[in-house]
Amino acid sequence: MPNLKHNAYRDSLVAHQTTADEYYMDMCGDDGMSNPCSSTTKTISDGAWVSPSADKWCIHMETLGKYIKDSFDLYSVDVSDAVAAEPEDIDVDTDTDNTWKVDWVDPATW
Repeated sequence: MPNLKHNAYRDSLVAHQTTADEYYMDMCGDDGMSNPCSSTTKTISDGAWVSPSADKWCIHMETLGKYIKDSFDLYSVDVSDAVAAEPEDIDVDTDTDNTWKVDWVDPATW
């Protein structure tokens, strides 16, 4: 008979997954389509600073926003994959390599 204990490490991963998703939605909107730097770029484009330098700066800001968006998206995918790979419970009698996950304390709560 299995001696199943709750996988606390998985809970920690789920918390990170939720945080990554929330940050992504805060930056990119509920549809995930917005660029987090778009409002700054729009302010410059619609403002008084009209020059080739401003245009170049706006292009760089849009690129930066894409990189930020992509990094949070990739982080979210990586964490989601890690969550999917973790069992909800650990059999502490047979899966001795993973018993540490039962006693895991999320460093974010220290």
